[in-house]
Amino acid sequence: FSGKGQYIDASAHEACNSTTEHALPSYLYLGATVFRQTGRHHSATPTPKSLCKTSDGKYLIVFQLFNNLHSWLSLVGWMAEAGMAEDLQEERYKDMARGGSRGMRMATDTTDSDHAFVVVRRFIAAHTSEEIYRGAQKLKFPWGQVRSPEENLDDPHFAEDRQMFTDIPHPEIGKAVSFKYVGRPYRFTGSPWNAFRPPLVGEHTKSILSNDLGYSSGDLEALISKNTISSH
Repeated sequence: FSGKGQYIDASAHEACNSTTEHALPSYLYLGATVFRQTGRHHSATPTPKSLCKTSDGKYLIVFQLFNNLHSWLSLVGWMAEAGMAEDLQEERYKDMARGGSRGMRMATDTTDSDHAFVVVRRFIAAHTSEEIYRGAQKLKFPWGQVRSPEENLDDPHFAEDRQMFTDIPHPEIGKAVSFKYVGRPYRFTGSPWNAFRPPLVGEHTKSILSNDLGYSSGDLEALISKNTISSH
């Protein structure tokens, strides 16, 4: 480190513009309005559906089938082991994968890609969510499970490896009552970490009004009597 700082001049508008991804640039420069597409990025044109249903009734987000040839061959090989690759081992699909995402965008006929997605969805529908998710991880596919919040509590990565959840007491409900919260997202070797329950409605109203805003005890009682603030 040099011990010297720099003055940084950044455009607030450009920074805010980037948070819309390509929505605002699409509208300003192309005159195109993007629309929501469930389970994937918004776009001015329809993109392949990414939600696939599994045999146990759950869903996965599945994408980047033709991202590159290596990934495509890995996927088709996985499907072939289960006897479900159908015609996806044919050369025309390899050609699409060689072009990657650019090849998909440049294609004028989407019949093959649409068919490929149908075959992949059939393969996924024949397996459980966990089977597909873990199998995809082994092949380094960025596929993800669509979970309800409580399903994450049993995930070994969150619960054990990251120790992400913590029990926080709620004595206002009962002596032995606690609820599980999402804990620390990071770990520091030299800094302790702790979490407390969120404040109750009106819990700090009196202290803020009196200590920070100068309200008298009489003022507070008047507000309480009119039910303007809580008497907690």
